[in-house]
Amino acid sequence: MGKASNKPATTSPREYVFHNMGTLLKRTAAAMAKEKSLSNQLSQLSLHFENNQDKLTELDQTATASWLDEISINACIASNMLDAFTKQNLDLSILRLDMVDTLIQSMENLGHNLSLGALSLSSGCALSKDPKETQELMDKTHVIQQQFTNLSNNIAATTFGMRYFTGLEPEVAAQQHSSSSHCPCCIAADNQKPKLALQNLCTEKGIHTRLGAAGENLGDYISELEIDLETLKDLILALAIFLLWLASQPYLATNAGGPPCNDECTKGDNLVGATVTNISAEPITGSTRSFQPQCYVDWDYCCTNWCLLFYWENFIVTETDGPHKLGGQVRLTQGQSATAAKRVAITRGAAFRPTRSLTAPAKPSC
Repeated sequence: MGKASNKPATTSPREYVFHNMGTLLKRTAAAMAKEKSLSNQLSQLSLHFENNQDKLTELDQTATASWLDEISINACIASNMLDAFTKQNLDLSILRLDMVDTLIQSMENLGHNLSLGALSLSSGCALSKDPKETQELMDKTHVIQQQFTNLSNNIAATTFGMRYFTGLEPEVAAQQHSSSSHCPCCIAADNQKPKLALQNLCTEKGIHTRLGAAGENLGDYISELEIDLETLKDLILALAIFLLWLASQPYLATNAGGPPCNDECTKGDNLVGATVTNISAEPITGSTRSFQPQCYVDWDYCCTNWCLLFYWENFIVTETDGPHKLGGQVRLTQGQSATAAKRVAITRGAAFRPTRSLTAPAKPSC
C-alpha cells in the first residue's frame, strides 16, 4: 500500500492514474529508443513496467498494474532468451529446444496482452456523452487499438512460424472443474511458468537437436520477430501521448466513477467450477416411507470488466439450477426416520460430479 495521498479533492483519481502512467510510458519509450538491440529494448521495457502496483494504489485504490506486470515478466524472459541466442550465435547444433519454446511462449503472452489492451480501450468511448467529444475519443482510441492489434497479429504470425519450424506444439491448458474464487481465464491469472523455466535453464546442458530442414534458419525467424517488435517502442509512445491527453480532458474529472466497464463473460469455456448445494431427501407424493435424494448445483463462470488498461476486474458469476436427482429413490423400513433418507442423500451428494453428469446452463450475461 502507498502513502496517504495529498491530491486536491477536485481532481479525479483517474486523472492522476492516466497522467502518471502516460509519463511512465513516455519514459519507457525513450529508454527503449536509446538501445540498439531488441534484447536491451525488452530489458528496458521490463524494468520500467515492473512493480508499479504500490504507485497505482496510492493514486487510486481501484487501479491495477496487472497489465504492466504481465508485459514486464514476458519482456524480461524474451530479453534473456535473445541474449542467450546471441551468445550462441544461433548455432542450431547446440541451441536448446526449451530455450526456443520459452522465447515463443513469452512472445505469445506479450502479444496476447497487447490484444487485451486493445480490447480494454474500447470502454473509453463512453467517458463523455457529448457527440463531439465522443467522436474525438473514438478517433484517437481507434488509432491506438489498430496499432495494438496489428502488432499482436504480427507477433502471433511469427511465433506460429517458429512453432512450425521447430515442431514445438502449443500447450493446451487442462480444463479446470473445481470451484475457484479466481478466474484462470482472465488477465490476472498466474502466468509464471515461463519465468520458472527461465530460472531453471542451464546453458551447458540440455537438448542438442538440430532444428528445421535444409535451407531453413532460425535466425530468419528471430529477424522477423525483431521487425515485429521494432514498432513496440513507438506503440508505447503513442499510448503515452493518448493517456496524457486523456488525463487533461475535463470529462474525466466530472466522471467520478471512472470509465464505464464493458462487462464480458470471457471465452466460451469460462466455466471454472460447479458446487453441489442444498442436498435434501424429499418425500415421494402419496408415500410416507419413499424419498427422493436431490440437490441443486451452483455453476461458477469467470467474467471480466474491461476498463481502460488499469481498471480490469475479474469476478465470478454464479448460475444455480436444479433440483437434480441423486440416484434412485430411498425406501425406509419399519422404525427408520426421515433422517436416514437424508443421510443417504448426503452420501450420494458427496460422490456427485456435476461437470460429468450434467450439461451446464448457458453462460450468463455478466
